[in-house]
Amino acid sequence: MIKDKKFLEKIASNCIDKAKKLGATDCEVIVSNSISETVNFRNKNIDESKRSDGIGIEISTYIQKKKSNISSSNISEGNLDSLITRCIEMTKITPEDEYNSLPDKDLLATKHKDLELYDETSISNEKKIDYLKQAEESAFQDKRITNTEGSSFTQVKDNFVLANSLGFSMGYQSSIYSASCEIIAKSNGSMERDYEYTQKRFFSDLKPPETLGNKAAERAIKKLNPKKIKSEKIPIIFEQRVAKSLLDPFADAISASSFARGTSFLKDKLNKNIFSKDINIIDDPLISKALGSQIFDSEGVKSSKVTLVKEGSLENLLLDTYYGKILKMKSNGRSGGTTNLYFENGTKS
Repeated sequence: MIKDKKFLEKIASNCIDKAKKLGATDCEVIVSNSISETVNFRNKNIDESKRSDGIGIEISTYIQKKKSNISSSNISEGNLDSLITRCIEMTKITPEDEYNSLPDKDLLATKHKDLELYDETSISNEKKIDYLKQAEESAFQDKRITNTEGSSFTQVKDNFVLANSLGFSMGYQSSIYSASCEIIAKSNGSMERDYEYTQKRFFSDLKPPETLGNKAAERAIKKLNPKKIKSEKIPIIFEQRVAKSLLDPFADAISASSFARGTSFLKDKLNKNIFSKDINIIDDPLISKALGSQIFDSEGVKSSKVTLVKEGSLENLLLDTYYGKILKMKSNGRSGGTTNLYFENGTKS
């Protein structure tokens, strides 16, 4: 059973108190608990069933402008005392950095709406197996499907608390359910494989197993007996699985760290046009049930929707506290990177 919020809060609070007594001017603690259950299935049989239940703690201590971090998966009182002592000792010998600090207190989250990130539903292994069995059976309805690379179902439940010496202490539970099915198709000497997956915060929002299997089969079959097309200049539409990766280099380039270090290929492009005027790019951590949604970032800064590109112009960066200070800009809650990053819909479909 996942650890409750009060249990995690007490650990975090005790660690902050101990760090302050040992000389820390500030302290930040993240305590998390994660339970993961996975069933792997192949050719009508269970291939593997595994479960992990882990707890972890991350401690950051500050002595004025000196900072050190330490982490562990052992939360016994004796080990925590040792961790904090070691972290303080490391902080004392760490060089000062004028940009080291906790976030501004007025930027920290205070209250929030329910983003529907946690589903209490617990899926038994029998139900996981039945789901995967139905998916594979659906895929094999087409005679061109000759084998499977396997199917998998995973359920993850998380709980965490982030606390700091400014009096901030918040946390929440989250869940993720995911399933995948990989299929092999064969026809006229051609053999191809492809997969389909589904991943949601709530179990009831997953694709039906029949849809998962049918789509995996359809993808594999479409790849059979491929033909070359002639070289030409034509408009293209990126398939959804590929399209989402197009924004990865852009996200890396607009991180505050890349700008502060001068390593971004967009380093001189803030408030300048970098795309067509038809392009708008949004990062929104407040979408209900979305996989990237969060109430606050990894420093406790409250989440907010940010327009990164407006009508082709680069309007905002992904800012955390440290690199934001270097750039003389305030954090916009992007410590840890993007959340739900997307192109705004265009005018055609």
